[in-house]
Amino acid sequence: MAFFIGLALATDLAQKGWKLAIVDMNTTQGEAVMAKLGEGNAIFIKADVSKWPPSHRLFRFCIRIFLQMSIFRIFFQRVHTMISAFLHSRLTPP
Repeated sequence: MAFFIGLALATDLAQKGWKLAIVDMNTTQGEAVMAKLGEGNAIFIKADVSKWPPSHRLFRFCIRIFLQMSIFRIFFQRVHTMISAFLHSRLTPP
């Protein structure tokens, strides 16, 4: 039952644009969930979250990865906006 509640929550968050880390010891199940959520919406990490030191490293890893992805996305959104404004100003007739 807990798996289905987690899957429903993950699906809802992915549909709202969240980037997710799917963490499980079951590689087959974890990769299936990742595929269901769509490419680019989730990463799968095989880990045992019942043990603190590995979980602590896992949390730090996820924060670093997703922070880098957010910064990368913001950078390209700004570059796209600047290029679009430049092209619009050059292509608009006087």
